[in-house]
Amino acid sequence: MARWTVDSIHWENFDRSKVDPDLLILAKTASVVEYNSADYVTYLRNVFKGDEEFCQAVDVWGEEEIQHGLALAKWAELADPSWNFERALERFRQSFQVDLNAAESIRGSRSAELVARCMVEVGTTTYYSSLRDAASEPVFKEICHLIAVDEIHHYNLFYRTLPKYLQLDPLTKWQRAKVAFSRALEAEDEELLYAYAATNTTAPVTKENLPIYLREYMGRTMPLYTHKNFLKGMNLAVRAIGAERLKWLPGLITNLALAIFKLKARTFNRARARAVYEEALLMPLRYEST
Repeated sequence: MARWTVDSIHWENFDRSKVDPDLLILAKTASVVEYNSADYVTYLRNVFKGDEEFCQAVDVWGEEEIQHGLALAKWAELADPSWNFERALERFRQSFQVDLNAAESIRGSRSAELVARCMVEVGTTTYYSSLRDAASEPVFKEICHLIAVDEIHHYNLFYRTLPKYLQLDPLTKWQRAKVAFSRALEAEDEELLYAYAATNTTAPVTKENLPIYLREYMGRTMPLYTHKNFLKGMNLAVRAIGAERLKWLPGLITNLALAIFKLKARTFNRARARAVYEEALLMPLRYEST
């Protein structure tokens, strides 16, 4: 049973005057990614075929992810009445599809798949905790908190299942770390970028524009992460690779990652500012040509 529902959110507390335009962009992006989780349920059911208990738990996980998308979508439509979730979702699905025919994990084994899924949940709980702390609008803050808590429960689902499969598909700590690191690098993967474009632009969503989508999305996302939230996430990540005895490791990873994030955020935001400036320079020319 879900821990909350869209109807249980305190929508009466919504305050449009406190909506942050950049957080609204990120909420729109996240809404279609979360809602599209049914594809990942199909994928995981294929990978873990025969483990009906786990597959049933995956079904519940998928339903909760869809609920995340619906909550974010309802909030985004309140914050921007001109925006239509169904239309944005259709644009996203036209530009990005999950491979539903995969019969085996793209990570190489079921154990590796579970480590990767743990890392996804580490990323999402860290992300939504950061959105919550950055937000002033009370309903958005509430939604992000509820989702962040759910993602911890989802992490625990995959983490608790991992030991069983490590007996069947053994991985060394080093191999688990490589899977985790590889999945962490996919934070900038095409799914998020296509989702950004489908929900926040009107131009056709094209692969050629991925560098622009990356700049616009990551330039808004990376500055949000705080040391507190990132460190909590890294503690979970270290558990997933079996290195929890290395008490110094989460702090080291956190400090290095945040330093990289700050550097990349400055790069992305300089590029965003330059693009806005160049667009402004072209406006008189476009006006004269009309």
